[in-house]
Amino acid sequence: MTSRTRAWQAAFIVAFLGASYFLLSPGDAVPSIGAGIPQSDKVEHAATFAILAFLARFAYRDRPAWGVFAALVLYGIAVEIAQRNIPGRSTEVLDALSDAAGALVAFAVRPRPAAT
Repeated sequence: MTSRTRAWQAAFIVAFLGASYFLLSPGDAVPSIGAGIPQSDKVEHAATFAILAFLARFAYRDRPAWGVFAALVLYGIAVEIAQRNIPGRSTEVLDALSDAAGALVAFAVRPRPAAT
Protein backbone atom coordinates (compact mmCIF):
# COMPACT_ATOMS: atom_id res chain seq x y z
CA MET A 1 0.00 0.00 0.00
CA THR A 2 1.41 3.36 -1.00
CA SER A 3 1.58 6.43 1.18
CA ARG A 4 -0.81 8.12 -1.26
CA THR A 5 -3.37 5.37 -0.71
CA ARG A 6 -2.97 5.69 3.04
CA ALA A 7 -3.52 9.44 2.77
CA TRP A 8 -6.75 8.90 0.79
CA GLN A 9 -7.90 6.33 3.35
CA ALA A 10 -7.17 8.72 6.21
CA ALA A 11 -9.14 11.46 4.44
CA PHE A 12 -12.03 9.05 3.89
CA ILE A 13 -12.04 7.96 7.54
CA VAL A 14 -12.04 11.55 8.77
CA ALA A 15 -14.90 12.44 6.40
CA PHE A 16 -16.79 9.26 7.34
CA LEU A 17 -16.50 10.00 11.06
CA GLY A 18 -17.51 13.63 10.53
CA ALA A 19 -20.51 12.63 8.43
CA SER A 20 -21.49 10.01 11.00
CA TYR A 21 -21.37 12.61 13.76
CA PHE A 22 -23.65 15.00 11.90
CA LEU A 23 -26.00 12.31 10.57
CA LEU A 24 -26.44 10.66 13.97
CA SER A 25 -26.63 13.78 16.18
CA PRO A 26 -29.99 15.04 17.45
CA GLY A 27 -31.71 17.26 14.91
CA ASP A 28 -31.46 20.46 16.94
CA ALA A 29 -27.72 19.96 17.55
CA VAL A 30 -26.76 20.19 13.88
CA PRO A 31 -27.15 23.33 11.79
CA SER A 32 -28.77 22.93 8.38
CA ILE A 33 -27.13 24.78 5.51
CA GLY A 34 -30.43 25.24 3.71
CA ALA A 35 -32.70 25.88 6.70
CA GLY A 36 -36.07 27.06 5.47
CA ILE A 37 -35.55 25.83 1.91
CA PRO A 38 -37.88 22.92 1.10
CA GLN A 39 -36.08 19.60 0.59
CA SER A 40 -32.65 21.15 1.19
CA ASP A 41 -31.79 18.23 3.43
CA LYS A 42 -31.90 15.99 0.36
CA VAL A 43 -29.18 18.14 -1.24
CA GLU A 44 -27.16 17.94 1.98
CA HIS A 45 -27.47 14.14 2.00
CA ALA A 46 -26.49 13.86 -1.67
CA ALA A 47 -23.50 16.19 -1.22
CA THR A 48 -22.31 14.32 1.87
CA PHE A 49 -22.40 10.97 0.09
CA ALA A 50 -20.86 12.37 -3.08
CA ILE A 51 -17.89 13.54 -1.01
CA LEU A 52 -17.64 10.18 0.78
CA ALA A 53 -17.85 8.32 -2.52
CA PHE A 54 -15.23 10.54 -4.16
CA LEU A 55 -12.81 9.90 -1.31
CA ALA A 56 -13.65 6.18 -1.23
CA ARG A 57 -12.93 5.83 -4.96
CA PHE A 58 -9.32 6.84 -4.36
CA ALA A 59 -8.95 5.28 -0.91
CA TYR A 60 -10.08 1.85 -2.03
CA ARG A 61 -8.93 1.58 -5.65
CA ASP A 62 -8.04 -2.07 -5.03
CA ARG A 63 -11.70 -2.89 -4.29
CA PRO A 64 -14.43 -3.29 -6.90
CA ALA A 65 -16.20 0.05 -7.41
CA TRP A 66 -19.59 -1.63 -7.17
CA GLY A 67 -18.66 -3.02 -3.74
CA VAL A 68 -17.56 0.34 -2.37
CA PHE A 69 -20.72 1.94 -3.81
CA ALA A 70 -22.88 -0.80 -2.26
CA ALA A 71 -21.20 -0.32 1.13
CA LEU A 72 -21.97 3.41 1.04
CA VAL A 73 -25.59 2.76 0.06
CA LEU A 74 -25.96 0.24 2.90
CA TYR A 75 -24.39 2.75 5.29
CA GLY A 76 -26.93 5.38 4.15
CA ILE A 77 -29.78 2.97 4.80
CA ALA A 78 -28.37 2.05 8.22
CA VAL A 79 -28.10 5.73 9.14
CA GLU A 80 -31.73 6.31 8.17
CA ILE A 81 -32.86 3.36 10.29
CA ALA A 82 -30.77 4.59 13.24
CA GLN A 83 -32.24 8.10 12.94
CA ARG A 84 -35.68 6.86 13.96
CA ASN A 85 -34.41 6.65 17.55
CA ILE A 86 -32.67 10.03 17.57
CA PRO A 87 -34.59 13.09 18.82
CA GLY A 88 -35.36 15.56 16.06
CA ARG A 89 -34.54 13.01 13.34
CA SER A 90 -36.71 10.78 11.22
CA THR A 91 -36.31 7.83 8.90
CA GLU A 92 -36.97 8.88 5.31
CA VAL A 93 -36.68 6.78 2.18
CA LEU A 94 -35.97 9.93 0.15
CA ASP A 95 -32.93 10.65 2.32
CA ALA A 96 -31.54 7.17 1.61
CA LEU A 97 -32.23 7.67 -2.11
CA SER A 98 -30.44 11.04 -1.94
CA ASP A 99 -27.47 9.32 -0.30
CA ALA A 100 -27.36 6.74 -3.09
CA ALA A 101 -27.75 9.41 -5.79
CA GLY A 102 -24.86 11.43 -4.37
CA ALA A 103 -22.63 8.36 -4.24
CA LEU A 104 -23.68 7.36 -7.76
CA VAL A 105 -22.67 10.74 -9.16
CA ALA A 106 -19.19 10.41 -7.65
CA PHE A 107 -18.79 6.90 -9.03
CA ALA A 108 -20.28 7.70 -12.45
CA VAL A 109 -17.91 10.59 -13.16
CA ARG A 110 -14.67 9.14 -14.47
CA PRO A 111 -11.43 10.95 -13.67
CA ARG A 112 -9.50 12.21 -16.68
CA PRO A 113 -6.39 10.21 -17.52
CA ALA A 114 -3.13 11.80 -16.53
CA ALA A 115 -1.40 13.80 -19.23
CA THR A 116 1.62 12.10 -20.72
